[in-house]
Amino acid sequence: MQLFSLAVFPVPGERLSAQDAERARLVSKVFPVAELVDEAIKLGEKIAGMSRVSVAMAKEAVLASENLPLNEGQ
Repeated sequence: MQLFSLAVFPVPGERLSAQDAERARLVSKVFPVAELVDEAIKLGEKIAGMSRVSVAMAKEAVLASENLPLNEGQ
């Protein structure tokens, strides 16, 4: 039997769990609420320790990819 996958996106107004968002690759990590602030601070500290130029270039690449068709933004 051949199996296929189906990309399912949330319908506007429909709630999406964090786990479903992670499976759909809409978010890269999921944390329990009790750990969220600590993890956000760790990420901010990590980014703050990087060079300003590399952070700016990464941000520019992410923003530029928002305007690309799906087959080009990979």
